[in-house]
Amino acid sequence: ESNTDEQLDEILASIEKIATDLTQLREDLKPLQALAIRGQQAWWPIHNRMQQWSWKLFGVKVKQEEEAPNGVDIEPEKNHAPFKLKDVRFEKKFILFTTLQRKRIRDLVDYTAFFDAYKEAEVVKKLEVEERCREEKRKMEDGEDELTEEEVEAIRESIVPVSDDDLEEIHMGFEKVFRKNYFDMSRIFKYYAAGGEGGAATDISLAEWWQMSNDCQYPGGKDPNCIEKQDIERCFHETETEEEIAKAEKKKAQKEAALAKAESELGPDESLELDVSEDEEEKEKEKEKTEEEEYYEDEYDWDLAEGEREIGPEPWIEGLVRVACYKFRKIPSLPDRLEK
Repeated sequence: ESNTDEQLDEILASIEKIATDLTQLREDLKPLQALAIRGQQAWWPIHNRMQQWSWKLFGVKVKQEEEAPNGVDIEPEKNHAPFKLKDVRFEKKFILFTTLQRKRIRDLVDYTAFFDAYKEAEVVKKLEVEERCREEKRKMEDGEDELTEEEVEAIRESIVPVSDDDLEEIHMGFEKVFRKNYFDMSRIFKYYAAGGEGGAATDISLAEWWQMSNDCQYPGGKDPNCIEKQDIERCFHETETEEEIAKAEKKKAQKEAALAKAESELGPDESLELDVSEDEEEKEKEKEKTEEEEYYEDEYDWDLAEGEREIGPEPWIEGLVRVACYKFRKIPSLPDRLEK
């Protein structure tokens, strides 16, 4: 009987220990349970999205819709599917030539409104001064037909800042034009970026910008569709702020330092191989050049001036927007100016 009592006591003690362990285990499992609940809550909307995606794919299959090509907006009237798969490599390049910074576009739109009013007031004043000189039968004095500082300030104060809704419409309109003309834009940029011996073949310098502007006949024209040479150059310089230029130069310096470090770590054999391969490439380029190729090589041969900067695709398309906005003042819609 005593043995039996002792056994019962041991069993009770074991049961109490097991109960304590189970209670502790339950407490330990509570964080895992919370994580499981969070995971279930996170998975549920993903599961629903995947089901919706499956039904969309099924709908596209049934309707026999086609995926819109890269660089082309989805157009239902052309039997395009309501979505398309993204080519990451293509998208990275596509964004460079089709995306504009919203804040910079706001500043540009406000300045364009001032510039339009300024040019209009300038024309009106010239006509008034010419008429007055004819009536008074005298010659026009130097600077008499120019706007005074007070008149310019009055024009500036009369400009109403663009609203958020109008800005959104203009911004989307600009980017739509670039998306529609992506392939032409990228080819034009590469063509002029490759000109000259100085600078990178992936950026456009001021000299290359001028070459493009002259080829496209940007300077001149009859009012109100005209733009002066200093405004074309200003369009190039206004594409980046001093802070953005400093950031780009810092990034460039870091890249050059990394390249210099990599070259210094190459052994003599590797350096010799690089020199030989570069010489062979140069000789290959010199072979079988036509007269036309030699002409264009001389035509587009220049070096970067000291302190001259270059711009990439994003500032370049902004420069084109600025040229369009400043030049085609007769067209009220800014996206239509860019389209022209």
